[in-house]
Parts: sequence; C-alpha cells; structure tokens
Amino acid sequence: MYRPHPNSQAPLRQAVGPGGDPILIQIPFSLFDLETWKNVAKSYQSDPVGITKRFQFLAKQHNPDWSDIQLLLDHMTETEKQLILKTAQDLANDHLKDLGEDIKDHFPLQDPHWDPNRGAHMRLLNAYRDWIIRGMERAIPKTINWSVLYAIRQGPKETPSEFLDKLRDTMRRHTPLDPGLEIGIQQLVSLFIGQSASDIQRKLQKLRPTESRNLETLLDEAWRVFSNREEEDRKKDKRALVAALQESKGLGVVVVVLMVVVVIIVVVVVVLVVMVVVVVFVVVVVIVVVVVVVMMVAVVGEVMVVVVFVVVLVVVDMVVAMAVVVVVVVVVVGWIPIVPGPFIF
Repeated sequence: MYRPHPNSQAPLRQAVGPGGDPILIQIPFSLFDLETWKNVAKSYQSDPVGITKRFQFLAKQHNPDWSDIQLLLDHMTETEKQLILKTAQDLANDHLKDLGEDIKDHFPLQDPHWDPNRGAHMRLLNAYRDWIIRGMERAIPKTINWSVLYAIRQGPKETPSEFLDKLRDTMRRHTPLDPGLEIGIQQLVSLFIGQSASDIQRKLQKLRPTESRNLETLLDEAWRVFSNREEEDRKKDKRALVAALQESKGLGVVVVVLMVVVVIIVVVVVVLVVMVVVVVFVVVVVIVVVVVVVMMVAVVGEVMVVVVFVVVLVVVDMVVAMAVVVVVVVVVVGWIPIVPGPFIF
C-alpha cells in the first residue's frame, strides 16, 4: 500500500497566518510521492477498486487541491484519466440535477481556484475529491468471473488471515459482491469454510450453526487450528526422531552381537590352531629327544643321567609350549575391539 515518504509534505499544509490563526498553504507534491503514485497507478485497469483505495488513502494523508488531483490523474494513461473524469462527472450530475445545482460549480473542468481557507470552497473541494474517488472506482467495469473465486484454496503455509484477504480481494475484483456488505460477508463465510485447508475445514464444520456464520469466530478458530498444527508438526518430528533413534539402537545391538560372535569364533579358531601347532611341536620334540636318548645311551652308557636330562628337556619344552599358548590367547583377547560409540545406547 502507498505510504507517504518521511520527507514529503501535503499539498495543503497547515501553517500560521499573519494574525496567528491556522491557515492552509499550498505545498507541491515531492518527486518521490509522484513516482510512487505513478508505479502504483500502473495496475489500475487490473484492479480499479484496489488502486482507488490507495488514491483515497493518499488524498486523506496529503489533502490535495483541485490542481493536485489533476496532477495525480496525469500520471495515469490519458484513457484512464478521461474515463475517471467522465464517470465522476456523470455521478455528480445525477446527484446534483435533482437539487437544481449547476454541475460546473461542483465539478469544474478548469481550475476553480478554490480557497481552502474558506469553508464553502473547502466543502466544494472535499465533494470534488469524493466524486473523483467514486468515479475512479467505477470507471473500469468489473470482469465477472466467479470461477476464479471458487478456485482459491488455502495453501499449506498460508495463514487464515492471508487466505481470507485473498478471498476478499478476489471477490472485490471478479464478482459484483462487496466483501464489506452482509451478502458478501455470508458468501465469504461459505467460501472460508469450504476452501480452507482440510484440517481447518474439519474443525470449522463442527462448530455450532450460530458460530459457523460469524466470520470473526471462524477466523479465530482457524487460527487456533493453524497454530496447533505447527505444534503438532513439531511433535511429529520429535516422534520420528525417537523412532529413528530406536531403530538405530536396535540395529546397533544386532551389529554388536554379530561382532562379538565373529570375535569369539576368531579367538576359538586361533586358539585351536595354536594348540595344534604346540602339540605337533611337542610331539616332534619328544621324538627328537627319544632319538637323542637312544644315541646317548649307546655312546655313554649311563641310563639315569640320560633319563634325567630327557625329563628336564621335556618339562622345559612343555612349559615353553604352554607359555606360547597363554601369550597367544592374551594377545588375541586383548585385540578384541571395544564396541564403537555409535552402537552404544
């Protein structure tokens, strides 16, 4: 919507007169004001009512006189300007002819040089502005298209207020209904209930008949559902996260069990292989010792000395073999990895 620039000044601005009394003086529009209005007025033909409301706001804020109004109309196309003036003049003429008033006094085509400090002239200026506003609103005939209104649906992220504003704007632009009048309001009620998002629609349809025909009540209830929807979405996200964590936890437990089983199998296999190697080693040593004993007995002839030597050698051999087994087991067990952090819950 048009907003006055902080440095802009109203064309009719209040000041202090020579006698100390407040008077209205002429201050031209700023370049910023005119450029802003020119950009706004470009969409007049597509939205005459909307642009008229902006013109009405500008007129209220800036208090333009007759020549200022012509300057604003000059920033529209010539066709648009003439349509507005013709429509406004016809409306004024229809109103004044029953009063016996001269249209030229109330709707002049040339600058009447109204003095805003004179009450009668100010009343004529205010009436002229009102005719221009009404003419601007009605100069472009509406293109009636009810299907555009019925095709509107509330978007998933669209707030209830935004959705209602869209319905109002479309009704104003494409239907003969006025969203500010009772018949337009009741039509909005039906559209708001029937074309809201599904969760809001279900809630609105459960309201009591007296509540369901009040647009403000519907809007409040729709906002309540919309706000709770965001909270519900957060809860769903939280539940999904918890489920994912639980699933990950279950998977982690399975992986840990499998790792433990694999490690145990590896340890058992390694121990068995070592034991087989040790047994083979012991057997080979015993055979060698026996052969050595036989040879020593044949050479030395002292059986007891040889036997003692053999026994000592076998015992040392067994101790060495057992030590090897123990070392291997300790090394293998010590190699078992600690369960990784991601699998611990």
